[in-house]
Amino acid sequence: GSEMCIRDRLVGGAMLLAFGAAAGQLAAFMTRSQEIFQGNTGDPEGAFFTSAVLLVLVLLELTPYIMGAFILLWGAELARTMEEELFGEAAVELCGRTALGCRVVVQATVLISVFDNLFQLCLIGVLKSTNFSTYIPLFPLLLAGGLFLLCRLMEKGRQLQEDSDSII
Repeated sequence: GSEMCIRDRLVGGAMLLAFGAAAGQLAAFMTRSQEIFQGNTGDPEGAFFTSAVLLVLVLLELTPYIMGAFILLWGAELARTMEEELFGEAAVELCGRTALGCRVVVQATVLISVFDNLFQLCLIGVLKSTNFSTYIPLFPLLLAGGLFLLCRLMEKGRQLQEDSDSII
């Protein structure tokens, strides 16, 4: 059915998001790392340390996109559960867990962005290159926000259904 196509697309989107972000971050790391080594030929140890720190920062910056892929997988699982029974107990329970997961993703994304800059600031005296930014990965945040709102809507729908059933 069409729900199966939606689930397949969400899973495919999750894989595309994870691999695309990983490829993009890896390419950026390779370029910056090469620039660091070329610009610091007199201090290869310093260039290596800076490059290692850069790798840690790249992995941190990749994390929100990996979490975004998980959000898409959670959406696929939610679609499967809702297909069985729209306001069933399993769907509502999954909505609660998914909403909590989305909230954690948003908080973690903001904390990673702050930590990224603080980490560089702490090491500014030994790093050969720094990149301070206020970059916030909007796509994973929008995914988390959208799924969070859907889950809250599902919970309210379940409450309305229970109220309606008790009146009848």
